[in-house]
Amino acid sequence: MADKIFEDMDKIQEILGMASRLKTVLKEKYKILPQDISSLKIDGDNFKIDISTKKGAMIRIKAKGTDTVLASNPDNGTMVMQQDPALAQCLFRISDEFT
Repeated sequence: MADKIFEDMDKIQEILGMASRLKTVLKEKYKILPQDISSLKIDGDNFKIDISTKKGAMIRIKAKGTDTVLASNPDNGTMVMQQDPALAQCLFRISDEFT
């Protein structure tokens, strides 16, 4: 599957609307609201999503199995493995639906 990039705000809202765990993580952990997002890049082969903001920040979240994700650390930008089954499943669903 090819990567897909979504820059249309209506499409970004649609994706986030079916991905409540991702929306919650973006808001609580990264302080990113849907209107702050400039693009979503979905890699369906690797179950990974890159979120670019209008301020130039980029967040990457990748499913590493069904209960773990590798995600950007909001403090220093490094990638951190964390247990989050809901977010991992959310990434699988987004990849299936939109790539």
